Amino acid sequence: MSSRTYEDDPDGEEEEDGEEEEHRDCTTGSETSSPRVPTASSTVEVASHRTAAAPASTTVPVARPTRAPMTRPVVVELSNCKHPIVAECVQDMGWRICEEGSSEYHIFWTDLSVSVERVARLNQTHRLVNHFPSMDLIARKIPLAINVGRMKKLFPGEFDFLPRTFTDFREYSAEAARQASLRPKGKKAPKTYYIVKPNNGCMGKGIHLTSTPNPKDFENHVVQEYVSRPMLIDGRKFDLRCYVLVLSATPLRIFFYRQGLVRMCAEPYEPPSDANLSETCQHLTNYAINKKSEKFVFNEGGSADQGNKRDFVFLNSFLAKKGFNVDTVWAGIHDMVIKTLVSISRMLRQAYQSCALSDDDEGMTCFELLGFDVMLDESGKCWLMEVNHSPSLVVDTPLDHEIKHAVITETLNLLNVPGRKSMWRSRGKGSSAPAAQRAHKALVRKKNFAVRQTRYEDRTMKYYQRIFPCAEDPTRYDRFLNPVLPSARPAAEGGSDAPPAAP
Repeated sequence: MSSRTYEDDPDGEEEEDGEEEEHRDCTTGSETSSPRVPTASSTVEVASHRTAAAPASTTVPVARPTRAPMTRPVVVELSNCKHPIVAECVQDMGWRICEEGSSEYHIFWTDLSVSVERVARLNQTHRLVNHFPSMDLIARKIPLAINVGRMKKLFPGEFDFLPRTFTDFREYSAEAARQASLRPKGKKAPKTYYIVKPNNGCMGKGIHLTSTPNPKDFENHVVQEYVSRPMLIDGRKFDLRCYVLVLSATPLRIFFYRQGLVRMCAEPYEPPSDANLSETCQHLTNYAINKKSEKFVFNEGGSADQGNKRDFVFLNSFLAKKGFNVDTVWAGIHDMVIKTLVSISRMLRQAYQSCALSDDDEGMTCFELLGFDVMLDESGKCWLMEVNHSPSLVVDTPLDHEIKHAVITETLNLLNVPGRKSMWRSRGKGSSAPAAQRAHKALVRKKNFAVRQTRYEDRTMKYYQRIFPCAEDPTRYDRFLNPVLPSARPAAEGGSDAPPAAP
């Protein structure tokens, strides 16, 4: 995944005032087919929403003038987006793609990371962008290992979902020596295998397996312990591409998409050995690697029950047949996602607040669709492989199109652009009221917006599920949110912090 930032272009003024009441559904185009939704657990059942009956009244209400519906479409800037399916979703919703060279848009969707300066300018003009500054703290392998590792030290037993990961040869050597000192004399150590991953790599590029890491393996790479005894489907390793939406960092709001992709290796699994370390299609679940194999089976025709790429409906059925509690498996995945984002929540919040220069900032200039790659072992425990800040939106099969079209559409819909008055308000001169009065009014506006936005989300969510804040236990993660931590970014030399150790 790239962490480049694009060149900043001048920001223009937005359109004239066009505010209106919030919409139930932002889509105005023709309906598109929706993915089949898993139904085996609480993570997959759509919650019903009831509308309370209005109390009886003896007075005749005064008729209020109705507001004319908004006729101008939402405009999305896609010049730095290479995936045609995003443009397809925008047009299917009845929205418009920004003309080349124009600076009049409401949403900037880019495949690249964004600078703090860019976010600050977008915030001042009440526009949205699909990335947070500092999300690289989990979207790159080294910071991910360091941040989750720090939390594991502070809260033993709570952050054991990342395989043992080393970021420096010295710490790897020290751990190997420590393990050797604990073995009885004369007992041979079992061979351990590792996956070497580039810090900023994607699509399987630069990954290799080894049993003897050397100093060169740690040059802008992590060395991660191979997960033993993985769960298999049809005798093959697999991972899950889970789509996670972060709508706000102040406060943190996380949504989990209840449909996704099960990506299987092209070749049957065999435990790693020195003889088969080069057989990447046995050991690595990366789709970009496996699809090149002659043994890879594409699920043509939209079927999600066969081939090397399947969906979560199939997964739930598979898990149930294997005797697993499906609710428990998904609860573990949700917990892992929340804790991963909580591990950097303070840094995300600080980075966003440094950009939020507008008096009436609503806390939602940034949103981010993340791809969490998750593996299950044979016991049903979930392991985090990596986090993608720009998950692939390439469409190779009907199943890809079905799931990715739906997740993009619902992501855009949850932004509630037509219902966010600040995005349609004309930009006049700033208020001349005292600073304290302006701050108070801004706080009231933000609280009122949060209430309206939550109600809108509850009405609008179809396949997304809000997993944080937790409705069942709102204080469950409070102790993780503000731990006393040293600097979160790795030192220039690398490896100054010990890695997390798998149990």
